[in-house]
Amino acid sequence: MDFQSQCTSLGIHSDNSPTNSRGIAIVVNQFAVLHSSLRAAVPESAEGWQAQHPDYRSTNTSMIISHKHKFIFIHMSHTSGRSLTMDLVNHCGADDIITPTGDYQGQNCDGWTRHMPAREVKERIGDEIWDSYYTFCMDRNPWDKVTSNYWYKRGYKHKEARAAERVHFVERAMRKCFGYPWGLNTWLRYRFLKNRFSFAHRPKLPRGSYWFTDRQGNIIVDSILRYECRMDHMKQLANRLQIQIGDMSQEGRLTRKTKRSYVEEYDDWSREAIRKFFDTDLKVLKYEFGEESPQDIIEMKNSNIFSQ
Repeated sequence: MDFQSQCTSLGIHSDNSPTNSRGIAIVVNQFAVLHSSLRAAVPESAEGWQAQHPDYRSTNTSMIISHKHKFIFIHMSHTSGRSLTMDLVNHCGADDIITPTGDYQGQNCDGWTRHMPAREVKERIGDEIWDSYYTFCMDRNPWDKVTSNYWYKRGYKHKEARAAERVHFVERAMRKCFGYPWGLNTWLRYRFLKNRFSFAHRPKLPRGSYWFTDRQGNIIVDSILRYECRMDHMKQLANRLQIQIGDMSQEGRLTRKTKRSYVEEYDDWSREAIRKFFDTDLKVLKYEFGEESPQDIIEMKNSNIFSQ
């Protein structure tokens, strides 16, 4: 199937106007130019490109290693991690490592990056500290998390974006002439289509199990808290760490401009696309589309996500 046919089959068009041949032609021509310029500008392998752009995965995530309270917090994007980070910062000691997030500049973080997954943190600090400290993160229903990611990207302002997140001028021009901002469903179709014709291994959506597993797929954190149960889980966390955690701050929680449930945002195609994309994560997290979240804190350390 050629590029134009795939555009049509995926329904890449403005949510405010019907698909038409002229619109598809714009996408085909502009994306071809964008794709060619990107290919010429980066190494052939995805690994090589990632090595030159170490911050490409970062979406205001952070990481804390608290020697004072003996815990390690891995922040996953779009899970209120910035809010939790700012609450935990108040209890950290002078020797603790905190990577930057939002307007917070961090401390003792030279050589550390805020987007480090658990396995990279473990490799750097060693098994002795990792296994003796309480390690945790927070995750979220994938459909709701992707909706949050959509609203974050929809609020993109080129002059305010970090270099690694800036959108190529050809793509910005294409978006403008093609009715951007799109609704969630068209935005997802575009991201999946763009992935097919780029060097990326997968569409750039917020990752899940990548953040809390090793390279073999074994869960290496003690606990995975749930965003949907964050108030209750924060109380349990506070009791475990023997600290006071009040109402979580509003850091990073003002990008979503609608109070509609994520369920109302998806059509049949996009719902199943996200299910397949997060298939492995869903086996561990046990979320279902439109159903109430499980209430438990996930404690499956050393379990393999591919055997679930």
